[in-house]
Amino acid sequence: MDEQAANTADPGPPAAGRAVLQVGRPALLAVFVVLLATVPLVSAEPWLFWWTPVLPILAGVWVLWARTMADEKGITIRLLRGSTTATWDQVDGVRFPPRGWGRLVRLDGSERPMPGVGFSDLRVLSRASGGRVPDPFAAAEQAREAREAEEVTDAE
Repeated sequence: MDEQAANTADPGPPAAGRAVLQVGRPALLAVFVVLLATVPLVSAEPWLFWWTPVLPILAGVWVLWARTMADEKGITIRLLRGSTTATWDQVDGVRFPPRGWGRLVRLDGSERPMPGVGFSDLRVLSRASGGRVPDPFAAAEQAREAREAEEVTDAE
């Protein structure tokens, strides 16, 4: 009985750590394919299409550079046009538009895109923030564990 109580006890806030979330490296494959697609254009009319390889190269640099870093102190969003750092006291929440990555919402109402952060990454953000970002999956897990514990108790 004591073991069951110990297993179902609330573990408390998640352990804080450091999380680095970034765009998946397979995106570089798409960049490479688009870069190859520019070769015939540049070969046919270099004076007219010289600029076309620049776009996939910039996209590749963005994939390698853009990231979201979070720890117990705050969150840093790194984009090509600069980085934004906010302490958790300055953060109002995280919003997920219908398409794209999550957006950091600050107390002043401004929003910043968080590259590489999807809804499924909220657990990682929750752990890195020390629980300041709520983990929506934790409640479902706790309910499932409680249901399983109830079924075991009913079976006995």
